[in-house]
Amino acid sequence: MFASRWSFAISRLGLQQYLRASNGALSVIFSLLLGLGVVVQRDYTTAWDLQQRFWASLVLHVPELDDGTVVLVDPAGMIDARYIDANTWNLPLVMQYVFEFPDEWEDKPEVHRLLPDWQERSLFNSSQIKAVDYSWQYVIVPWEKVILLETQDGEVSGRILRVDLAGGNFISGAGQLRERSFRPGLLYGPLIERADQVPR
Repeated sequence: MFASRWSFAISRLGLQQYLRASNGALSVIFSLLLGLGVVVQRDYTTAWDLQQRFWASLVLHVPELDDGTVVLVDPAGMIDARYIDANTWNLPLVMQYVFEFPDEWEDKPEVHRLLPDWQERSLFNSSQIKAVDYSWQYVIVPWEKVILLETQDGEVSGRILRVDLAGGNFISGAGQLRERSFRPGLLYGPLIERADQVPR
């Protein structure tokens, strides 16, 4: 449709001598756009794979989620798609749909991806940790409510129990909470159960 209108416009303006060149230029442009569309669609598939792998590995390392728990993720081992954000700004929104938490909980557990230089930007004192997440928002959490996770090859590989931050040595306190079990939420099936079907 666009090519037909373009040809009509060229003929109406009396520019037939440029028709062949303009058609060639349009063919190149549309071919590049088609190629970009294929790449973006592939990135959507890659992003979904990364999300499944990340969340399936994350839930294994946070069995003691409680009211107010905040999970902070070191991004050193994260993998990102080129055009589609997989596990970035959306992390704080997902956990409440992975599990159904008790209605009486005032602060549902959240997950935040930290900045690459989070250790230099984070502050720690005897009562709380203050870190900056991927969206450049401050995350201020009582130290006994925070879980620090390390990543490798796009998955959570373990917990960070001790790290040097401005203000002293941070020692994770959330590991003292008891293990809990929750009913699966809306995203538990697509993210966790189907992650085993994703080729590594």
